[in-house]
Amino acid sequence: MSVCTYQKNQSQTLTEEFASSDKYGKVKLGTDHIFWKKGLSWKYVSINEIQRVYRRISAADARLGCCSVNFDIQKLVIELKDTTVCELVIGDGMPREAEMLYSSFKQQHPELLFGKY
Repeated sequence: MSVCTYQKNQSQTLTEEFASSDKYGKVKLGTDHIFWKKGLSWKYVSINEIQRVYRRISAADARLGCCSVNFDIQKLVIELKDTTVCELVIGDGMPREAEMLYSSFKQQHPELLFGKY
């Protein structure tokens, strides 16, 4: 199955899980799936297909008028059993949400591998 695009009302159980999922920035953690915003649509993957989970922080530089600004983009990286790697953008300047998502994921799914190699 791998990564799929979520469409409202495609399945009643999936729609109910999406609605009741805990939201952390642009990522929602459900009981059986994880959802994330990508562009204008939502993507999802079954947690059973995930092998490893870890956090990544990417720096983004921007120019605003005459000065430069640095943003820290918080991401959750999931590696699937079929070796697909997905970077789920939580948001910029959201370290608290990123830590809460990572902690919740660890607590709800201790069977997964956490942290980078």
